[in-house]
Amino acid sequence: MIENGVQQSVAQNHVAAAEREAGEIPGFDTRTPARPVDRVGILGAGTMGGGIAMSFVNAGVPVTLVDATGDGLARGRMTTEQVEQRMGLISGGIEDTALAACDLVIEAVFENLDLKRRVCARRGAITKPGTIIATNTSTLDEGIGYRPGDIDVVWTAGYGFPTDRGGPMFMADQIGLRKIADRLAHYAAVRGDPFGYWTPSPLLTRLAEANETISD
Repeated sequence: MIENGVQQSVAQNHVAAAEREAGEIPGFDTRTPARPVDRVGILGAGTMGGGIAMSFVNAGVPVTLVDATGDGLARGRMTTEQVEQRMGLISGGIEDTALAACDLVIEAVFENLDLKRRVCARRGAITKPGTIIATNTSTLDEGIGYRPGDIDVVWTAGYGFPTDRGGPMFMADQIGLRKIADRLAHYAAVRGDPFGYWTPSPLLTRLAEANETISD
């Protein structure tokens, strides 16, 4: 671990650099003109999907919210009741073909990688050419970002993670991945792990065993 004052400075420098890098997508031509997004589609109206919908309507972007059941759709709309004046921006349905005219479609289905892949493939088949297909996850661990710093930026900019700690990926490297893996195993043994929340990801396990860091 670095001394506290120095560590905070290093962490903040890391976040600043990560924010700059987050806008650099490998293989992307920066001269590509920006594509307008006039309507956003969200598949999955649970807690996460409803929250994403609220974020867009708060910015004045119309949203099409699709869920497999009417009950799920009702739950998704409930999250916007405190902003009733914006409810007019949200339309809903139970058929994914309602997303056909959207410029950006975000899936927010269950945390199952195979399901998410099938959903994204289906989105590509029903949406118009040029539609951006995006995915959302809170627990899937590999393949969701180009760089560890991308995840740190999401957490510091979007979830209030302290910038003087650099983000969860940076902080994990500072603590040591072996220590983190050991603590996860401890909590799994003490509290039980029926849903796998305390189970280290394959990536964390591999890096910890090799005494490597996430930034490597």
